[in-house]
Formats: sequence, C-alpha cells, structure tokens
Amino acid sequence: MNLKQAASRLDVHYQTAHRWVRNGRLAAVRLGSRYEISEQAVRMCASSRSHSTESTRPSDIQERRQHLAEISSAAQHSVFSPIACFRCATRSLTTDIADISVICLTQQRRTVSWSRDPVLRDSVPVLVDMVRIPATDLAVSEVTHCPHIPQDEIESTMNATSRLIARDVRIYSAASAPLTSRGRVAGSVSAYRTSPGRPFSEPDLRHLASVAEICTDALTATSGSITRSDL
Repeated sequence: MNLKQAASRLDVHYQTAHRWVRNGRLAAVRLGSRYEISEQAVRMCASSRSHSTESTRPSDIQERRQHLAEISSAAQHSVFSPIACFRCATRSLTTDIADISVICLTQQRRTVSWSRDPVLRDSVPVLVDMVRIPATDLAVSEVTHCPHIPQDEIESTMNATSRLIARDVRIYSAASAPLTSRGRVAGSVSAYRTSPGRPFSEPDLRHLASVAEICTDALTATSGSITRSDL
C-alpha cells in the first residue's frame, strides 16, 4: 500500500505517517518518489502505538511538540469559533496519548470528540455522557487522573440501557484538564484509555495540560461557544 493508504489505516494525518517513515517508526520501501508499505509494517506500527507508562521516547516528544504547534496554528486561525482548534486537538490526543478524547463545554453541553477506533466515533459523545467519572467531571479546576477505574464503578452509574450501549467499549483510565476562560471553568479536555494496565504517565498529563491551555486560548479569543452548525 502507499503512504496515504497506510495513514488512513493507522488513522493519522498523512504528514504524521510521513514523519514516522523518516524516523523509522513505520517501515517502508522507497520506490522512486513514493513509499511502499507492507501490511505487516502497518500492523507493527499500530501495535507499537499501545501507550505504555514508561518514559516517553525522544521521537514521541518531538511528535507531540509538532502536534502542539499544529493545534496552536488552528487556534490562531479560530476567529468566530474554536471548533477547528478543538477538532485538531482531539485528533492529536488520540495519536499521542489516548484511545478516546473529548472536549466538552460546561454551559452548552456541546462536545467535540475523536476515537482511535472508527467504529466508536459516532457513539463516543453518547458514551461519555453516560459514564460519570470524577476525573472528567466538567467542574474540574486542575489536571486530574483516574489511573485504574473499576468496571463495576462505571456500570453503577448506568441504567440497563446504557450498559447495553456501552458493552463494546471499556474505559480503564481517564484524565482531564480544565478549560478556564474569562476567570471561570468553561469546560474540559478529557482523555480515555480502553485497555487495562495503561494509566497515563506524568509526561502524558503534562501534554494534556498543554493541549488544554491552547484550547483555552482559542475559546477566549472567539465567542466562547460552539453552535450546532459548527458540529
């Protein structure tokens, strides 16, 4: 497959896949002006994206910095609504530290979300609204982290219908950072992991806080709201 197809399979931007080829994270064979990537190389790269609690690799740090620059650029171009910044942020977070990421505004109950698993993307806002986790409460005023979430704790917050809807996804750890605009908590940026034994590390939490700061700037610089037409 070519690089564009590999990026689609890995659910990342084309430029991200290109960086991975250059730094050796994604194995590829160069044929003239293009890259040829095997199915095995894509599977190995996808497997390596299972985030561990070990120290962040230098290549990951560089990539996260690049993503922060991309989110900042989106924020700077947010004139009427922060939606472009929020979309860039949620997609970047699922590449860098999370399986699911959500940005929610307190007053409007509007959410912008992204999932690494394409099957879950449409159901993420519904799922997150059903699951009540202290770490991702909209009133959080600082970065919070629930490293190990007992599944019975989550299920205890759901009714029978909600449990049925959520049966295909489990949230094992969560972290959140506040969006503080004009002196008040206006919302939160949350990250979730859907497999056990993978709590967020300190570098992960610092990265989440950096993303939240940029999103806060975008929120403050615009009307501070998201309309249905934006979504």
